[in-house]
Amino acid sequence: MADKKLLVLGYVLLGLILALWPVFVVAPRGPGRPTKTGIAIQGPALGLAALVLAAAAPLIANCVAVVIAVSTMLASRNPRRESSTLALAMAVGILAVGVVPWWIRYDRALAIEAGEFVGVLALGAASYVLLGLSRPLGKVGSGLVTAAFLVLAIMLSFSTGILQQPNAIRDAWHHWGAYIGPTETIMAGATIFRDVPVQYGPGPTWMLAAVCDANCWSGMYWLAAIGAFAQAVCVFALAWAVGPRTLGGRIFTAAACTATCFFWNAFPPELSTPVATPSTNGLRFLPATLLAVYLVHAGRHGFTRRVQAGAFALWALAFLWAPESAFYASFVWWPFYVFLHRKDVSPLLRIRQVLLQGSTLVAAALALLLLVTSGFALWHGVAPRLFDVVAYALYPPGILPVNWGGTIGYFLTCIGIGTWSLVQQWRAGGDTPAFRRGLVVHLLCYASASYFLGRSHDNNLLNVLPLALPVLMHALATVQGAAWRVAALAAAALIAWLPAFNWTSWRTSLQEGSLLTSNPAGVRQRMAFREAAPPLAILGKYSPEPVTVIDPYFNIVPAGPDRVWNAMHSPANFSYVPSEYRQRYLQDVARVLGRSGWLLVDKKMDERWIADFQSAYATTEIMEFEHYRAFHLVPRN
Repeated sequence: MADKKLLVLGYVLLGLILALWPVFVVAPRGPGRPTKTGIAIQGPALGLAALVLAAAAPLIANCVAVVIAVSTMLASRNPRRESSTLALAMAVGILAVGVVPWWIRYDRALAIEAGEFVGVLALGAASYVLLGLSRPLGKVGSGLVTAAFLVLAIMLSFSTGILQQPNAIRDAWHHWGAYIGPTETIMAGATIFRDVPVQYGPGPTWMLAAVCDANCWSGMYWLAAIGAFAQAVCVFALAWAVGPRTLGGRIFTAAACTATCFFWNAFPPELSTPVATPSTNGLRFLPATLLAVYLVHAGRHGFTRRVQAGAFALWALAFLWAPESAFYASFVWWPFYVFLHRKDVSPLLRIRQVLLQGSTLVAAALALLLLVTSGFALWHGVAPRLFDVVAYALYPPGILPVNWGGTIGYFLTCIGIGTWSLVQQWRAGGDTPAFRRGLVVHLLCYASASYFLGRSHDNNLLNVLPLALPVLMHALATVQGAAWRVAALAAAALIAWLPAFNWTSWRTSLQEGSLLTSNPAGVRQRMAFREAAPPLAILGKYSPEPVTVIDPYFNIVPAGPDRVWNAMHSPANFSYVPSEYRQRYLQDVARVLGRSGWLLVDKKMDERWIADFQSAYATTEIMEFEHYRAFHLVPRN
């Protein structure tokens, strides 16, 4: 896709600029101009009107929104004259706020009810006003806000009430299976990155294997819940450290962190819980986020060798967690490490310094890879296959064309206002602890956005919103005037759009009285096939051997490591992997395990699935059902 190549190219070029500009920019001479946050609240009604107008698809509404946005900025009593570029940025920023909820304008002009519309206006106005409250918050107040957030985060992370609802069960079954499938296959005797790939990296796989018992479902629940809670706490710690230390700023930080970590990344069109989709929060982003928290807090008193050694250790952990995590952490630590060692010398000498520090970092990565590969080879007797390590990066699931008029506009607004705040902060004071903290959260946010490069669904960027929150909070604590208004409107949108979410599952759980209950075992019991249930029951009575189901849902049959008999124990992990590689995995695992079993295939599925299995297994029996066909397969070797 041409648009995907353009997206990747733009991401790389912008990433290089964001990573290296602090290294090459000249340190300010003498005192800089003040950039203390402006608190004047002017024109919130106009800004919110622009927000709503921007959500409508007709071009005329967008044009009116631009006029309102520009008028709002020009009408502001800013003590300093803003540039025309910033004026345009504010107009575009307010428009971008309206495209965040992609589902209400998906293939239609505007799908929002009157009550939701009023709720968006009310919450947006309240959030905007809250951000402008300049009264400082003392230690007691800060402690109360923090405690309230932690209690709420615990309840939202460990409650299984939402997981009892059909859409949440569907999501959990599908997403948990992507972790459990390869984990149980490896526990059965297959070799990671040799016999089977792992979609989400070795870190979650080994951690899940460590907590598995007869089956991995209970362990997966705890891993997903702890990951969601830990990620929320880390995001809160980052936003709290860089955001405004005012009453409004602190309360908004807690509210927005709750909204982004537990609702925005839980698929708003059919809102469930982030625990159902662990790959959109902690189990994907936590290692790099932990590194960022360490850099923000451990470096408050200087980056000594001991502090840098700790950062290298956390980077190594993230590097080994998963290929994606390796990129996230490297994009955070490497530019920051180079920045720490910058010197005010000539441009040529700076380039030399960057190359020298970069070679040190690359050498550390190569040494780590050599150490891990050698250990792998000594333990397993063979080296890992490079393709198996990067298989899912090469073949991401469900690639879509880039929606240039969608959520990407909001994200670019966040990056733009974040960069502007960093530039202003640098001009004011140069290399200060506050600037370093802002740089860390900015790098983390941009690194995590690479998640969008794969599938490029608008919702992928909603999953990154928790890491965009610290960037916005840093901007609110740094800039003033029109730039502050852009950041405030962008931040207020994180609260304002909540009424437009589909809260059906939450209302049902509340009515049933199960919203805050905790019953992990009950989640596993509700994972039951529907269309495939009758043939599965017949096969269960006919033969004691395990069954793999291939149908449009690609769900794993909940069993255990002792019931694994083929590489595609979780079919969802292989739905986008080319047939030639699926056959190799099937052949390798058939040779290693030597187990037979049943393949139950929906008759509507592509015949290549059957052909892939038959490349490694011989068919000894076929059973016909109304919508399914069952094959008894035994290894050919």
